[in-house]
Amino acid sequence: MSSTTQIPAPRLVVTTHTADGTSVFASDSQITHFQPFGPKGSSFSRFHSRLSVPVSNASFPPDLSGTLPRCPSESVMFCTTDFPPGAQAPMHRTQSVDYCAIISGEIVLS
Repeated sequence: MSSTTQIPAPRLVVTTHTADGTSVFASDSQITHFQPFGPKGSSFSRFHSRLSVPVSNASFPPDLSGTLPRCPSESVMFCTTDFPPGAQAPMHRTQSVDYCAIISGEIVLS
């Protein structure tokens, strides 16, 4: 991919259930990439955020799609980050437990 080519917009399918317990689809949408550093910088796609744990599944989570993915203390968040080829990100420390899975390409930690 060139530095201006993004990964495709991720798809988010949310399920719920009816009053009698039948599983149904609540929504099926594409997540918009958030590009706070411009078209050649990293982009973020936030799938789910809750501001406290345990969460209530009786309501939809807040829309935080246009914000940097920061996970406040005692909350939960799921998002992806797309680093364009040659991109650099500073090492940093968070108060959350973060997981990283490389879907395509490679990342060099130094």
